[in-house]
Amino acid sequence: MKKLLLAATFFIALLGFFTMPSAKAQVALKLLMSRKNYLQYETVYAKVVMRNDSGRPLAFGHNEKLRGQLLFEITRPNGEVVQRISKDTPPVIGTVLKPGQVEDFIIPVSKFYDVKELGRYNIVAYVTHASMKKDYQSNYHGFEVKPGVSLWSRTVGVPEYLPGEKDPEKVKTVTYSIKSMHDGQRKVIYLSIEDKKNVYSVKKIGYEMADTIPACETDSFSRLHLLLRSTPKIYGYFVYNTKGTLEQRSVYKVTTTIPVLVHRDKTGTVIVAGGAKARQGIDYQPGKDMPF
Repeated sequence: MKKLLLAATFFIALLGFFTMPSAKAQVALKLLMSRKNYLQYETVYAKVVMRNDSGRPLAFGHNEKLRGQLLFEITRPNGEVVQRISKDTPPVIGTVLKPGQVEDFIIPVSKFYDVKELGRYNIVAYVTHASMKKDYQSNYHGFEVKPGVSLWSRTVGVPEYLPGEKDPEKVKTVTYSIKSMHDGQRKVIYLSIEDKKNVYSVKKIGYEMADTIPACETDSFSRLHLLLRSTPKIYGYFVYNTKGTLEQRSVYKVTTTIPVLVHRDKTGTVIVAGGAKARQGIDYQPGKDMPF
């Protein structure tokens, strides 16, 4: 009952935001973020809902009279303004809003603003346009960038495939790291790939279940093999290369045995032993039993 009441309250508040009289405002903006916490170097997304209350079409184009931008201001708790890291701006050119029309924009704000540092941030969106005398801004939101908890890591050499290019004195290495972080709702499992200078990939691979962590192993080609429990009877099997590209994905189910990773020392290969391949739609439902 309490959850239904909260949901109804949120819906009424959101409806009120868009139905409120706006004699002065020409554009109404609503900023939404699905999560409170992000892992360091993970892409931070924001959703901006824009409504045209100007009474006339609002077009964003290259022409000087149609020029407009959707921008953000991000600050730290001490008031420090976060710097932009790109000359580009979130893409809105080509958007035409009819009077009263609502448009959603999903923006990877970390692509445009430097939010790599750990800690809390406050963010607000605002829109500019050559046809408007002033800018219009959204509500404020807060989020936090966290380091996560390290569960497993291994440093491997990056394979050289072209003859004559490998320098035994300068073997490039990368480190695979498995981390967990509470995103505000539940614990998420991440894969991070980095070296001493760069972070090449940060991606979600699943949710932590019953305090179990993924089984991890690397093969002779320095690929990472992951076996992650998704439900009590379903496991996801993933193979990533050193660039963070997913090369293989399979789903296994528990039978009389449980799926496990096995490393064959003589060949350097890694296989899944035990269990059986799961059937989509029969043994598991994509998006529900296997969210990633």
